[in-house]
Amino acid sequence: MFKLLILLCIAGETQLVPVKFRFEAPNAEEVSLAGTFNGWSTTINPMKDDDTDGVWELTLYLKPGRYEYKFVVNGSKWYEDPKSQDYVPDGFGGRNSVVVVLPQKSGIHLERGDGIIFSQCIEFSLKNIYFLVPLDDKFLYIRLKLFANDIDSVYVTYADTAVKLDLVWENGVYEYWDGMVPAFTPFRFRFKLIDGTQSFFWPDTFLVYNKSLITPVPQWVYGAIIYQIFPERFFNGNKNNDPPGTKKWEYEPVLAPWGWSVFYGGDLEGIIQKLNYLDSLGVNCLYLNPIFESPANHKYEITDYYNVDDNFGGNVAFDRLVDSLKAHGIKVILDGVFNHSSDNHPFFEDVRHKGKKSPYYNWYTVYRWPFPDKFTPQDPPKDYYKCWWGFGDLPELNYENQKVKEYFLDVAQYWVKRGINGWRLDVANEIPHEFWAEFRKTLKALKKDVYTVGEIWGDAAPWLRGNEFDGVMNYIFRTAILDLLKVDNPNVKLFYSRIFSYTTNYPYPIVLASWNLLGSHDTPRIFSEFSGNMSKMKVAIFLQYVLPGVPTVYYGDEIGMEGGKDPDCRRCMIWDENSWEKELLNLEKRMIALRKRVDILQKGTLHCLYNDPNVIILERKYGKNILLIIVNPYSEKRYLSLRNVPMKFPLVDMISGKVYKDTSIELSPYSYLLLKEKGE
Repeated sequence: MFKLLILLCIAGETQLVPVKFRFEAPNAEEVSLAGTFNGWSTTINPMKDDDTDGVWELTLYLKPGRYEYKFVVNGSKWYEDPKSQDYVPDGFGGRNSVVVVLPQKSGIHLERGDGIIFSQCIEFSLKNIYFLVPLDDKFLYIRLKLFANDIDSVYVTYADTAVKLDLVWENGVYEYWDGMVPAFTPFRFRFKLIDGTQSFFWPDTFLVYNKSLITPVPQWVYGAIIYQIFPERFFNGNKNNDPPGTKKWEYEPVLAPWGWSVFYGGDLEGIIQKLNYLDSLGVNCLYLNPIFESPANHKYEITDYYNVDDNFGGNVAFDRLVDSLKAHGIKVILDGVFNHSSDNHPFFEDVRHKGKKSPYYNWYTVYRWPFPDKFTPQDPPKDYYKCWWGFGDLPELNYENQKVKEYFLDVAQYWVKRGINGWRLDVANEIPHEFWAEFRKTLKALKKDVYTVGEIWGDAAPWLRGNEFDGVMNYIFRTAILDLLKVDNPNVKLFYSRIFSYTTNYPYPIVLASWNLLGSHDTPRIFSEFSGNMSKMKVAIFLQYVLPGVPTVYYGDEIGMEGGKDPDCRRCMIWDENSWEKELLNLEKRMIALRKRVDILQKGTLHCLYNDPNVIILERKYGKNILLIIVNPYSEKRYLSLRNVPMKFPLVDMISGKVYKDTSIELSPYSYLLLKEKGE
């Protein structure tokens, strides 16, 4: 018999207090609750309107403490609670609501080993890829979410087999268990939960027909090593297409405001001529910043979406590049700037001259017309038309207009047909979800393994439900690395919290397909972030390749290029090898080679073995194979006991080759290990 007890009045050291949240949103399609209790996730805590009266409700069980929160309507619109007793600034010009949960004599007491399971703690859905999804052609990935500190172990049982799930992480309120089971059809299974001396079976038996489940990401992405190129600054391969006033190629600071308009002559021919360098690194996929016709060096002001900029060599050079990349086994991803065009785009120019008589008037959002001959701070462009962050040269497109949607679906298909393997989608959170769902459906019908990645800086869960993007530029990963290593006293628990905030929040194949980036064209150079500290750089690079996600290298980071905020992070690539940081380059090459040949690093699950503030200890697991990730992020030695790790000694470090026969390990400052069983 499955023994599930609802406890209402039991006091104890671990107490959860029921807190009811209500929000009126009569026209909403969905509402969720986001706050400090769930890492500001927009998907973990959906609310319900069971009686369809427009009032959405949710009861959470929270530990006593102070929490900030907001309501999220339709996945993207954030609202404060009008009935909150207190508010604090949210850092974006708005307010977060505040709730203070006080200890109560009555509450819920959770304790491992007491033989009692709280029924409301178990979350699983057969139809949600967050909980069940094919990882590849070998394994199904299964995840279970429960209240923390309630259950000793969980098994998936099928036929005469029981597969033990692993405890991934617990954040004080919830804990997550996951594992892999063989992918075969049909698959009938149950959950067995063990607490203390008691064993309980989930009442439901689940039946899976694998043909109805689809891995939400292209399989080639798991093994990808992406190299990001800002084309204007990589290499000048053809001086005949240089724009007027092109500067001499040299490594120098590129500062605002002139840095946004200066040209050095980089082009697509330059990439072709440096393919042997890319081969020597081992990268197998390029992400190119925008390459279409544009008056700007960064090409985010596009005037023609069907033609490569003449200063980059035009469409002829593009075709040569695609053919050359194929010959080298390298895929290519283009930058899709579909939120806004240039104000010099013919469509917007037509609006400027004709107003409502222009057939493109409703392609943009125009507030006032005619426009003045010259805008001023007192009479800015944003008062006349909607433009991205108030920049008048970037008028935003109107996605309520069906013709706009059709135009950009055609643009996206055109370049896929011309040979690209995917799209990186600029400011993706500023374009409606409905368009991205149609975008995915259209492109996947054209090319099944096309890869789509959204630029979303924060929690991307609303876009990662399996019907929009394959992954995101994971800036949360970058934040976790910087917060760990830029400070004098690293906070390992904060690092864990940041990493598991997305690995437990996104469907796991999408975690694996998101970009582990240390820098980009929008951030200061990682070498500058660490003030040239080589030891910290090495730890960061190591973590980039051993944690779940696609390692993504911004051109020049591998040789220690420096630079501040945009546009200084877009300096000319250094081609004088005497100026390279060879130590970094050699480590980058070794880590690339390692990740490309080790399946666990590409597809393995991630578990926190010890929540130890003195050292990072993580486990990657794929099938029955296990790797241990160990990092000392401190400037002093650390000592570690591996007595309870689920591996047989001796262990060998895959980086240095050193063999560890004893469970006691001394870790040098800023050191790292990737351990496997020696017999493997």
